[in-house]
Amino acid sequence: MHRARLARHPTLPKSIEETQNAIKNMDIQTNTGEFFLFVNDEGTKIIMFSTVSNLQLLCDSQRVFMDGTFKSCPKFYFQVFTLLGLKNNVYIPLVFLLLPGKTKSIYKQAFQHVKSQCSSLVGKEFYPSEVFADFELDPIHTQPHKHHNG
Repeated sequence: MHRARLARHPTLPKSIEETQNAIKNMDIQTNTGEFFLFVNDEGTKIIMFSTVSNLQLLCDSQRVFMDGTFKSCPKFYFQVFTLLGLKNNVYIPLVFLLLPGKTKSIYKQAFQHVKSQCSSLVGKEFYPSEVFADFELDPIHTQPHKHHNG
């Protein structure tokens, strides 16, 4: 029985690189058939999960909430960072990022991935008018805001 289970389930990765290689070979989709993995950056070690419809909602959200969790994070990663958009007065989790740390540089790269995917997959810019968080301010300061003249 143990061999049958091993044949169905891959072995657990032993490093961040093995995690990224395993994910690279998976076809990750939601129960509605939308692709769920958009970034697997081997350079920065950042992995981003979302869908096109979630990115659309994120770009349309004027208010965005950010949250990071450290305790329920996959092995080899430092945190799961989530972006939530406001719809019908309810915050909905829309983007999930696995981050290897919590430096300003990592947050900046994570936001760059979100902005890039919004632009390329949805054709919109990600510039919420309000950003809320219940933790340190570094992630907020790395989120570029659109400035209007006049």
